[in-house]
Amino acid sequence: MGSFRYTWLIVFCFVMHFPTAMRAQAPKAATDTINADRPDQTESPHIVSWHKLQIEVGAIVNPFDSSGGKTPVIGMAVLRYGLSRRLELRLMAEDGRDRDRYIEETTQGVYPLGVGGKCLLLERKSGLVPQMALLAWLKLPVTSRSADQAAYWSPQILMAFENKISEVFELEYNLGAKQDAYDTRWQSMGSASLHISLNNRLKLFVEYFGHYQHAEDPVHNADAGLLYLVSPSVQLDMALGRSVSAPHDKMNSFGTIGCALLLPG
Repeated sequence: MGSFRYTWLIVFCFVMHFPTAMRAQAPKAATDTINADRPDQTESPHIVSWHKLQIEVGAIVNPFDSSGGKTPVIGMAVLRYGLSRRLELRLMAEDGRDRDRYIEETTQGVYPLGVGGKCLLLERKSGLVPQMALLAWLKLPVTSRSADQAAYWSPQILMAFENKISEVFELEYNLGAKQDAYDTRWQSMGSASLHISLNNRLKLFVEYFGHYQHAEDPVHNADAGLLYLVSPSVQLDMALGRSVSAPHDKMNSFGTIGCALLLPG
């Protein structure tokens, strides 16, 4: 429980600090429409507008098919701040019951606490050439629960792409690699998420995501969910997913619910 409180105290301090920075002059009016990176696992290549703060929070319940252990129940938050027209800074936290098992044995888990950034490389509205962004994370070991966990900073880097196929369909996809949160091993990652606009407020997505590690069987997963735009700055979401093919100890299913809020600049 100590590291759980510590993680969310850091998140709280981050939120309290940035409203002062956000009162600085911003280049756009508060008419931007929110574009969240949850609840799917695929990162979009869109970044938060200059001098704006976006908060994405959720909870995930992650039962395992294998016997033994409690069902992980995890709270998660990602804070995204637009540092420039092409760069955003990020702080993320994941903590809760059976946190370490969730992070070590699922494809969904990332870090207890991490800092990162996303850089927009190419902005595109349509066509065969996708919009592109580079995203990087670094685990902060201050919330580690053992000396062994604290030894790793566990970087992650990936490329995010998006093709707007039509007014109804958008395809997002990622390729990247990361070091295990509590180990020196590296694994590659891949995902693809098809977003379908049902109307101006409601979207459906279906997604594949997986991890691939040398000399080990890959972990393949699928999920689907809904995104509901309450207003241009508020989005609600939910998703359900499960492993399709994985080693026995990594077979799991999950359900998540959450929201995203874009604060005015």
